[in-house]
Amino acid sequence: MDISRHSTTAAEDGNQQQPTTSKPGRKTALTREQAQLGKLKEANAKYKNLLKLAKERIQEQEGVLDERRSELSIFQARPVLTSS
Repeated sequence: MDISRHSTTAAEDGNQQQPTTSKPGRKTALTREQAQLGKLKEANAKYKNLLKLAKERIQEQEGVLDERRSELSIFQARPVLTSS
Protein backbone atom coordinates (compact mmCIF):
# COMPACT_ATOMS: atom_id res chain seq x y z
CA MET A 1 0.00 0.00 0.00
CA ASP A 2 1.39 3.35 -1.04
CA ILE A 3 0.61 5.87 1.72
CA SER A 4 2.21 8.85 -0.05
CA ARG A 5 -0.14 8.41 -3.01
CA HIS A 6 -3.16 8.34 -0.72
CA SER A 7 -2.06 11.53 1.10
CA THR A 8 -1.45 13.37 -2.14
CA THR A 9 -4.81 12.38 -3.51
CA ALA A 10 -6.63 13.59 -0.41
CA ALA A 11 -4.79 16.92 -0.54
CA GLU A 12 -5.50 17.34 -4.24
CA ASP A 13 -9.19 16.57 -3.77
CA GLY A 14 -9.47 19.06 -0.91
CA ASN A 15 -10.85 16.35 1.33
CA GLN A 16 -8.55 17.21 4.22
CA GLN A 17 -10.60 18.76 6.95
CA GLN A 18 -9.51 21.86 8.79
CA PRO A 19 -10.25 22.14 12.52
CA THR A 20 -13.70 23.59 12.81
CA THR A 21 -14.74 26.48 15.01
CA SER A 22 -18.15 27.98 15.32
CA LYS A 23 -16.95 31.43 14.31
CA PRO A 24 -13.48 31.95 12.89
CA GLY A 25 -11.49 34.62 14.72
CA ARG A 26 -14.01 34.79 17.56
CA LYS A 27 -11.52 33.52 20.15
CA THR A 28 -9.04 36.23 19.14
CA ALA A 29 -11.76 38.87 19.36
CA LEU A 30 -12.73 37.73 22.85
CA THR A 31 -9.11 37.78 23.94
CA ARG A 32 -8.71 41.33 22.64
CA GLU A 33 -11.95 42.38 24.31
CA GLN A 34 -10.82 40.82 27.58
CA ALA A 35 -7.45 42.55 27.35
CA GLN A 36 -9.11 45.89 26.62
CA LEU A 37 -11.56 45.37 29.47
CA GLY A 38 -8.67 44.59 31.81
CA LYS A 39 -6.87 47.77 30.76
CA LEU A 40 -10.01 49.83 31.28
CA LYS A 41 -10.55 48.35 34.73
CA GLU A 42 -6.94 49.11 35.65
CA ALA A 43 -7.24 52.70 34.41
CA ASN A 44 -10.52 53.09 36.29
CA ALA A 45 -8.88 51.90 39.51
CA LYS A 46 -6.03 54.40 39.04
CA TYR A 47 -8.46 57.28 38.47
CA LYS A 48 -10.51 56.29 41.51
CA ASN A 49 -7.33 56.29 43.58
CA LEU A 50 -6.36 59.72 42.24
CA LEU A 51 -9.84 61.03 43.01
CA LYS A 52 -9.59 59.69 46.56
CA LEU A 53 -6.20 61.36 47.05
CA ALA A 54 -7.50 64.63 45.64
CA LYS A 55 -10.52 64.59 47.98
CA GLU A 56 -8.26 63.92 50.96
CA ARG A 57 -5.99 66.79 49.99
CA ILE A 58 -8.92 69.16 49.52
CA GLN A 59 -10.27 68.25 52.96
CA GLU A 60 -6.83 68.79 54.47
CA GLN A 61 -6.53 72.20 52.80
CA GLU A 62 -10.02 73.17 53.95
CA GLY A 63 -8.97 72.35 57.52
CA VAL A 64 -5.87 74.53 57.20
CA LEU A 65 -7.96 77.30 55.67
CA ASP A 66 -10.43 77.14 58.57
CA GLU A 67 -7.52 77.43 61.03
CA ARG A 68 -6.18 80.48 59.20
CA ARG A 69 -9.61 82.10 59.17
CA SER A 70 -10.00 81.61 62.90
CA GLU A 71 -6.52 83.08 63.49
CA LEU A 72 -7.42 86.03 61.30
CA SER A 73 -10.67 86.63 63.17
CA ILE A 74 -8.73 86.70 66.45
CA PHE A 75 -6.40 89.36 65.10
CA GLN A 76 -9.26 91.40 63.69
CA ALA A 77 -11.13 91.28 67.00
CA ARG A 78 -8.23 92.84 68.92
CA PRO A 79 -8.26 96.55 69.18
CA VAL A 80 -5.37 98.25 67.49
CA LEU A 81 -3.37 100.36 69.90
CA THR A 82 -1.97 103.49 68.42
CA SER A 83 0.55 105.62 70.14
CA SER A 84 -0.39 109.28 70.43
